Amino acid sequence: MKHNRNIVLIIIALIINSCQLESELYDVISAESFPKTEEDVKAAVTAVYNTFKSDVGILSCAGWDGALIPAEMSTDIGQCAWGDTFWGQVLYQNWWPEPVGVAAITAQCFWYYSRISAATLTLYRIEQVNMDADRKARYIAEVKACRAWLAYILFDLYGPIPIATLEQLLANDDQLIIPRPTEEFMVKFIEDGMSEAIPELPYRYDKADYGRITKGLCQMVLLKLYMKQHEWTKAIEIARELMKPEYGYRLYPRSSGGYPALFTLAAEQDNEIIYAVPNSTAFPNAWYPHVVAPTYPLNNEAIQKWGGYKMTWEFYWTFERGDERTTRLIAEYTGKDGLPYNEKLRGTITDLKLGVLPIKYEEDPASTGTDNQIDWIVYRYADVLLLLAEALNRANGGPTDEAFELLNQVRRRAGLQDAVQSANFTVTTVKGTTLRPVTLSYDLTTMEGFNEFILAERGHELWFEGCRRQDLIRHGKYYEVIQKKNGYREGMSSEGRQYYPIPSWIILEGKGIILQNDPYK
Repeated sequence: MKHNRNIVLIIIALIINSCQLESELYDVISAESFPKTEEDVKAAVTAVYNTFKSDVGILSCAGWDGALIPAEMSTDIGQCAWGDTFWGQVLYQNWWPEPVGVAAITAQCFWYYSRISAATLTLYRIEQVNMDADRKARYIAEVKACRAWLAYILFDLYGPIPIATLEQLLANDDQLIIPRPTEEFMVKFIEDGMSEAIPELPYRYDKADYGRITKGLCQMVLLKLYMKQHEWTKAIEIARELMKPEYGYRLYPRSSGGYPALFTLAAEQDNEIIYAVPNSTAFPNAWYPHVVAPTYPLNNEAIQKWGGYKMTWEFYWTFERGDERTTRLIAEYTGKDGLPYNEKLRGTITDLKLGVLPIKYEEDPASTGTDNQIDWIVYRYADVLLLLAEALNRANGGPTDEAFELLNQVRRRAGLQDAVQSANFTVTTVKGTTLRPVTLSYDLTTMEGFNEFILAERGHELWFEGCRRQDLIRHGKYYEVIQKKNGYREGMSSEGRQYYPIPSWIILEGKGIILQNDPYK
């Protein structure tokens, strides 16, 4: 794509506000004169983190302008009460390469593309600043990791993307068009960025710097990358690295409340959390208003309730009875109007008509509308355990004892029975009655059967945490599940849409050099 120097040389400088990595607009400064001092460098590095905010950013926890919501909505988990005119293209993988706007949710994340170049220029400027060597090395590592992380997120969504070198950026050639690279180039770019950053980063930060990039975040992105690329041996190596005591990760104990208690103010910065976006009233976690039905009673009725995002009934019905992870999935309640809402009496589309309420996080008693302060969890240790179990199963051609133990650590925390190596391992689902139970059976003696079971387990553990699309693509079921989704109509999607279309303005600007993904040509 063309690189307009007037755009990529602008640095939005942000400063650290209070004790956490919370950013506020500081100034707009030309890169020709910035940074010069150590404080300038600190501000420039914090600016790079601005991409990863959860209110408006690539990690948006509720908006359609981030990576999470469109990805989850395009799977068997997500439904939305706000109409097919806007959401239908995502709900049923019915997208097309249109310009950014209300008609093209999948184009929004590409706006962050230029920040890869901005990070490259920031690195160049930092290298020229005379400052404490150790602090400088850490800041450079943070920027390299952020750049690689953003590249991974965009690679996962769009496939290979054009990436400019420093020399190309400094050449000030507004007519330069960079073609899309190979997958091998993208993998190496992400690997190199993370591998160069890891030695200079800590395992953990104290509270004052909570929210900055750690070794664990870098390793987690590599783990996700290798699973995406089906590099099972490399994924196993990274997952085992994350299990070392130096990192300090473990599952949030069931004795302390288990899964439901993890998504609360009290559990912030817990050792299960590999990375979370620090939230506050100024930079809120806006998940609650998007998922809570207007009729649902809250202790804090100042919280706004829009009732948009749902978990489909069909996916909810696959949970096992007694699964404590359903505690924050609201399938029945007595409304503020005194009426019962449940599977049979679902109310309107903002109540339970389209699906259950995926509340996930506790309500913030201090919220005055949309300003929930609970940190938004991006990566956590349970994900590592389940990915390692899957990678071991794939690498060995079938489940190992270790794979079962990893899986069962997560299941025990949810209050469920251990899965065992059986050709007919049966679970009873929440769908059905005592007299007419509905059961699902899995062959846990084969690689295929174990994969099927762990795919379901990952959905039950990690719902609305940005994993489902990746999981379905990796298991070859992304198109298959959408065909069965309630509301899907024949011809809305097709095989091979694991990547979003490249936005049309990029293709036009590319003048035949930047090519569209195959399904959209």
